[in-house]
Amino acid sequence: MVTRLNRYLSIPSERFSFVKPNAVLLDIEGTISEMGFVSRTLFPFIKNNVRLFFEETYDTKETLPMIAPITADRDRVLETITKYSLAHIIRRSRISEIKQLQILIWVWGYEKGLIKGHVYDEVTTVLHQWKNELEIDIFLFSSAMITAQQLLLCSTNYGNCLSVAISNKIQIDPSELILPISKSAY
Repeated sequence: MVTRLNRYLSIPSERFSFVKPNAVLLDIEGTISEMGFVSRTLFPFIKNNVRLFFEETYDTKETLPMIAPITADRDRVLETITKYSLAHIIRRSRISEIKQLQILIWVWGYEKGLIKGHVYDEVTTVLHQWKNELEIDIFLFSSAMITAQQLLLCSTNYGNCLSVAISNKIQIDPSELILPISKSAY
């Protein structure tokens, strides 16, 4: 998708009439990153590493509130919190503490270099060209957690792409955005 749009922006004007956009609104999955990266890579990473995460971060300020008060020995607490967390993760529970845990595990994984976000080969070059040479603002739209998007883009197979990928953050309910776009299309 990114490559196709870049080809249109690169065609000489005598062959094709094209008005340069002021901004481009992109989704992450399927546009700048492979479809299914989150479900095939990030969620399995959480499931496979929840126990190790708790073992390595047991005494940290981020983890202690999740397991306090500690009334049993460390191994028993680790076993219990791992089983409990996995049960909710597998069920995709919408509990805020489980969402927070997922983010903490991703941060831990990215910081340790255990996972890398995925972007297509041409993404950094194309987005840099749009943003800096063509002065097109770039916005990302996704229903995923903003923190998860930022983590994915901060540690990719091409390094930190966050500053290249976005011009500004827009935090808006998708339903508020869809109506104005559909109205202006008619």
